[in-house]
Amino acid sequence: MNKPEAARRIIQWAIKLTQFNIEYHPRTAIKAQPFADFIAKSTILEEEGVTDDLERWTIQTNSSSIKKRGGVGVIIITLEGETLKYGVQLTFLAPNNEAEYEEVLTGLRVGKALGIKNLLLQSDSKLIVRQINGEFEAKEDKMKQYLRLAKLLTQEFDRVEFTQILRSQNMGADELEKWSSSKVGPSDTNLKIEVQTRPSTEEVPTFAIQIENSWMTPILSFLQDRRLSQDHEEARKVRKRAVRFTILNGTLYKRGFSMPYLKCVNKEEAKYILEEIHEGICGDHAGPRSLISKVIRTGYF
Repeated sequence: MNKPEAARRIIQWAIKLTQFNIEYHPRTAIKAQPFADFIAKSTILEEEGVTDDLERWTIQTNSSSIKKRGGVGVIIITLEGETLKYGVQLTFLAPNNEAEYEEVLTGLRVGKALGIKNLLLQSDSKLIVRQINGEFEAKEDKMKQYLRLAKLLTQEFDRVEFTQILRSQNMGADELEKWSSSKVGPSDTNLKIEVQTRPSTEEVPTFAIQIENSWMTPILSFLQDRRLSQDHEEARKVRKRAVRFTILNGTLYKRGFSMPYLKCVNKEEAKYILEEIHEGICGDHAGPRSLISKVIRTGYF
């Protein structure tokens, strides 16, 4: 700007641009926390959309229920188009709706055992598929237990889609469940039939998270069942805060922006952890901030 020629040109451009009412606003600094929240939300959306439909396994399920035994048939279609078969014989009394839930749970367990991340599960049960998708409501206590267990199992995958198909499109699984429930057994000698002696809902206490009335309760309720408080402001806070948490193998974890996942604990567990960390030759001299840093480095939140 020390040269008169350069200054004159800039003034000329400024005069010409005044007719467009252009205003200059300097870029403000980006605060760290909103930027971290934005990255966390964007990362979740990217993870949900990463898996391609071409890399999706397909599992078709069917079931039957009679007085003394029932059967579950599962057809697995791999990425290469290969077909695998799996059957389960139910030796306990299972009404029709419960048997249909057992077929879906069996399909999810098989998918988990095979290490599948992107799964399309097909069943000819309209009721079960729509309950899992949230279109129908489970009213009976038994159905609620089955629904909760199904949602817990779906968290083991990156992506799961439940669709209803016609019975005519499910003939392979239908034939397989008839073999599983019969006394004679399958004509295919290479097919192995598993025997299930009790309902899957009896395993819920060991599989589910032990929920107590703690700071984790609203977050767990939202992540597991999409339940929120009637208070709109409180519901908004829980929905916003739940983005930073996830459930892995039945345990609630805090997502870390620049650190590994932190296991969430209740008041009693936190007290025990603090006592354990505070013990030692320098325990009495540790300040609050130092103690909290040690807890986080240990892997708890």
